[in-house]
Amino acid sequence: MNAYILAGGASSRMGTDKSLLPHNGSTLLEHAITFLRPHCTEVALVGNHPHLAQYARTIPDHHTGCGPLAGIHAALLDTTTEWSLIFAVDVFAPDPRILEVLASHAAAAKFDSLAVVPRLHHRPEPLCALYRKPFAQLAAAAVEVGDYKIGALFPAAHALFLTETDFLKAGIAPELRNINTPDDYAQLLNQTP
Repeated sequence: MNAYILAGGASSRMGTDKSLLPHNGSTLLEHAITFLRPHCTEVALVGNHPHLAQYARTIPDHHTGCGPLAGIHAALLDTTTEWSLIFAVDVFAPDPRILEVLASHAAAAKFDSLAVVPRLHHRPEPLCALYRKPFAQLAAAAVEVGDYKIGALFPAAHALFLTETDFLKAGIAPELRNINTPDDYAQLLNQTP
């Protein structure tokens, strides 16, 4: 599968570009690339910031200001694989085996399932999830009418949700952090070596 890191957001709650935030001698963007590369055919970036091109192949977000759903749409138009991993630059996942669990469930998913999404603590995590290429059509239709909520598309996409139990069966304590605010970032720095 290909992986696409969404890195084109305005970072308004953080107040600075999240992709460039330092972490363990690199940046959140470099961490995401390193985290994904061993598990994916290609890691590409979605966003319009000029600095992204120095890290990996970058594709533009054609619908700027429309949130991550527009980034998912751009990624799925670009991908050459049936399933693609969508990963936001501000998601921090400490255990890469979470990707293996997602991939194994995607391989076994019914044909009409267009998304495999972790649902941790009763909340979907759509920005560390797998999407089948036809999900692009649902995303395009939603963006056209100004509905940018990814979760609103999950019923039509017959999304397969993975709970904590699915990950625990694979021997993984599932954890995903969303680094949206300075407080989130401070907690990440305090809790990772």
